Amino acid sequence: MNLEQEYVLAALAKINPHLRLLPKDTRRAILLAQSLLATHGQATTVEIETELGPNWVIARRTKQIVEKYGDDVKCVNSTEYHAAERRAIEKRYPK
Repeated sequence: MNLEQEYVLAALAKINPHLRLLPKDTRRAILLAQSLLATHGQATTVEIETELGPNWVIARRTKQIVEKYGDDVKCVNSTEYHAAERRAIEKRYPK
């Protein structure tokens, strides 16, 4: 853990007892920030699988990819992956 994470986690921990007093959108922002720190800024594999399905890959759909991963493989580009990751993270604490 670096100093930035150490100080941010300490500050967020001090807010936790008072979350119920904060507006809903502020509370959600703090909870999302804490969860992102816990998952190193990424969605979990379960969250990504919920968004993209069980058999996906970041690649163009080519004969070699289909041979390697099967006919049911879902091919996504990096933009689609990042959008799915954002959706997954946002679902942790619905608006």
